[in-house]
Amino acid sequence: MGIVADIDGEAAGRQDVDRFFSLSLQLLLIADKNGRIRRCNPAWREQLGWSPEALIGRSFLELVHPDDLLATQAETTKLSAGGATSQFVNRYRRGDGEWRSLAWSAVAAPDTGRIYAIAHDVTLQEQATQALRANEQRLRDAERLGGLGSWELDLKTEQLFWSDQIYRLLGHEPGKIEPSYHSFLDLVHPEDREAVDRAFQTSVAQHHPYAIAHRIQLTDGSVKWLNEYAETQYADDGTPLRSIGTVQDITEQQHNRLMLAVKARRDEALLALPRIADDLDELAMLQHALALAEDLTESEIGFAHFVNNDQTSVEFAAWSLRTLDAGCQVNHNMHYPLQQAGLWADALRRRTPMIIGDYPAHPHAKGLPTGHIALKRALVVPVLDGNQVTMLFGLGNKVTDYDRIDIESAQLLANEAWRLAQQMRSLAKLKLADQVLAETPQGVAITDADGALVRVNAAFTRITGFSTDEVLGQNPRLLKSGVHDTAFYRAIWSEIAQHGSWRGEIWNRRKNGELYPQWLSISAVHDPNGQVGHYVGLFTDLSESKQAQEKIDYLSHHDALTGLANRALFNERLEHALTRASRKGHLALINLDLDRFKQVNDTLGHQDGDQLLIEMARRIRSELLPSDTLARLGGDEFALLLEERAKAAPVAALARELLTRIAKPVTVADRELVVTASIGISLYPADGSDADSLARQASQALGAAKRLSRNSFQFFDRSLTEGALERLITEHALRGAVTRNELRLQYQPQVRLSDGALVGVEALVRWQHPDLGLVPPGQFIPLAEDIGVISEIGTWVIAAACQQLADWDRQGLHLPRIAVNLSARQLDEVALPATIATTLQAFTLQPERLELEVTESMLMRNPDAARALLSELKRLGTRISIDDFGTGYSSLAMLRILPLDQLKIDQSFVRDIGADDNDEAIVRTIIAMARTLGLETVAEGVEDAEQLAFLSHEQVDLGQGYHFAKPLPADDLLTHWRERLSPNSAARTGAF
Repeated sequence: MGIVADIDGEAAGRQDVDRFFSLSLQLLLIADKNGRIRRCNPAWREQLGWSPEALIGRSFLELVHPDDLLATQAETTKLSAGGATSQFVNRYRRGDGEWRSLAWSAVAAPDTGRIYAIAHDVTLQEQATQALRANEQRLRDAERLGGLGSWELDLKTEQLFWSDQIYRLLGHEPGKIEPSYHSFLDLVHPEDREAVDRAFQTSVAQHHPYAIAHRIQLTDGSVKWLNEYAETQYADDGTPLRSIGTVQDITEQQHNRLMLAVKARRDEALLALPRIADDLDELAMLQHALALAEDLTESEIGFAHFVNNDQTSVEFAAWSLRTLDAGCQVNHNMHYPLQQAGLWADALRRRTPMIIGDYPAHPHAKGLPTGHIALKRALVVPVLDGNQVTMLFGLGNKVTDYDRIDIESAQLLANEAWRLAQQMRSLAKLKLADQVLAETPQGVAITDADGALVRVNAAFTRITGFSTDEVLGQNPRLLKSGVHDTAFYRAIWSEIAQHGSWRGEIWNRRKNGELYPQWLSISAVHDPNGQVGHYVGLFTDLSESKQAQEKIDYLSHHDALTGLANRALFNERLEHALTRASRKGHLALINLDLDRFKQVNDTLGHQDGDQLLIEMARRIRSELLPSDTLARLGGDEFALLLEERAKAAPVAALARELLTRIAKPVTVADRELVVTASIGISLYPADGSDADSLARQASQALGAAKRLSRNSFQFFDRSLTEGALERLITEHALRGAVTRNELRLQYQPQVRLSDGALVGVEALVRWQHPDLGLVPPGQFIPLAEDIGVISEIGTWVIAAACQQLADWDRQGLHLPRIAVNLSARQLDEVALPATIATTLQAFTLQPERLELEVTESMLMRNPDAARALLSELKRLGTRISIDDFGTGYSSLAMLRILPLDQLKIDQSFVRDIGADDNDEAIVRTIIAMARTLGLETVAEGVEDAEQLAFLSHEQVDLGQGYHFAKPLPADDLLTHWRERLSPNSAARTGAF
């Protein structure tokens, strides 16, 4: 019976286990030591969609997420070794493929070799945990990005919590130091520590918020400003429990407030200095400026030096009074070379402010002169006038390091001190000029705008015999001699009205009635508003034969327009210079010619051309040394003779400077012009030993400069003479190029910027000679114009372009239009419209598909004739485009009356988009002008995406350039674009 009872009990136990397996809501699983499932309960079907039958016999590792497999295998190994696992979480795959997170507890029975495991679904808990972690990370990121940290202090246990951002604000990695109230106080700046502690303790005791701004000192010695805010929580009986607060980095705000305060003090100093300077001499003004700079920068030393024009020597200007009061007793030489100056003079050498943080320890520091105050640290700023350093302004011995604010303050005060010094010197010059006026031997008469005399000098009274009292308020007509008629005086005042001055010989009458000749110069003096305020007359009595001879001699050796030496005087000086150079020296001869000056003369008139020549002469003269000779040889040709700087390098530097200065805009007759020049240079003795050979070689070099690239200079080279022969050979070959079928056309696409559509091409001519090879257009087009074959070439280009357009039509590449450049010679041909009409008819092309391009300069040669011809071409139906727009002198009024369809913006403006604000402004102006006139715009020379973006933003219609494609032969263009074109529409693509 006992055995039966045991069997019954064992059976009842199994039934309990079976009932537990079937009723348990937990996931139950029994597996062998190899992980194969031997039994699992129905909860697997209900919760994970797996029936027990589907799982039994499979490894439970098959359902584990791949990312959790290694960890699960490690837990299985631990179980096999007799261990246990509890709340191990991994992801299991449901029957429908969804992954669920399960928390496992399991043990292994060594006697049976079985693993008994129970699991429950913790997916929602895992998702909540991940969301919590994400929120915590977002909070940490927000604190980091906002520079805001948080803290919590348990006032009972004194335990302090810092967020990660608090650690960063304090200069530590999170968790690197143990947070505590005392460790925080240790980081507070010593000067602020007591105030911070008192503020916190008071806020807790008095139940009000804790708010304070203070400094902390980091381990590297740097200082931060923090803003703290906290509130304390209390028990019902008022016992403080904990304080919760935030910390924010306000270093930048504090710096900005400091900057504003410094700027306010600096502005006040800059306003005060000119007011005080009115009552001071130059030395006292400089000392006052140094005192203001010392106050602003907390310096103990101040000094100033003027820099001489040679930039290699300095002139001591002033010590500050504070420096002198401190015992400075240096006996300075007023002038000394730069190499004798101290380390502070590096500001001159480098042309930039410099800070010396530790003067004695600097490796290049020199010993200070006897009597000099010890120099610990220094700040020196240079004052620049263009490329020249004019003054060095120095400060020294600030307790802390000098910074950017100190540099700005010192620089502004130094600039203002220099301006005031210059102003003082100008006033001194005015006083000197007044004295010179009084003592000059030439007569001077000054009238107001109405012609009443307001001042005369002593020479005036001596020459005319009238006293000052007798003439003031009178009109200079009282000096009229009666020799000249009304027309003579009318011409004088007409010249003054047009050009601002007149000079010439005139006869006047002295008080005693004697007639005498004068050399008189009258100039109009304009006020700041541009109105004539006074007239100044300067005259010399020519009655003495010596003065008359001097005048005749001057006129015979000088150019009457510019006052420069003429050819005769220049040749004379060249011969003398050659005599001197033959013994010990070198010479340089420069020929300078203004580019396209004839076009300016023809367009604006000879009077405006004369004014331009006068201005160019002034600009050239401003670059010369006293030993240099400048002459006007005739027309727009100038010559320079250099004796002191006659070697290649300094001559090249001068040539570059002359080209730069000449190319600056000049206003003539209310028009702003840009004129360039070409320069040819010959050197003695390398290029010739006599005047004729030097002049000839310089002239050949000038011709080379004009041919290769205007606005440039060329030295003479023996190959230039050989180049003349090459030109003859090229000229002969070019005359038969059309007949021999040596010309080729290449085509550059024109793309619509709004959608990238190909809307046309520009036909560009090339010359492929069997012996000379591919001759560049810039080399043979000017030659073709010179020898008169450009019209023949132009006619060929129009016919070849039209034929190619018709060929493309037959090949399925339908281009809306093709552009052809017209030459200046073609614009003079009466038969041009008939030729174009015949060509279009021959190839069955609609006229609007041919676009004819002309340049601004071509139109301005003869505006009326150009307008008539273009109108006739327009009546044919062709399109008219103005090329290289912006480089000529056309006006809006001129453009309004021309039958134009399109403006092409010159590539010289497009090239500097993104680098030159002026060129961008010019492009915008051209676009606005085109819109006003209803014209299409095309940008030439588009080479990069930045230019394209700018032009697209400004709504330019079309673009062409290497960004889209270089000029291509017809077959290559067909290959690249045919696939992008449908039979009736343009391609839409960005670039090749």
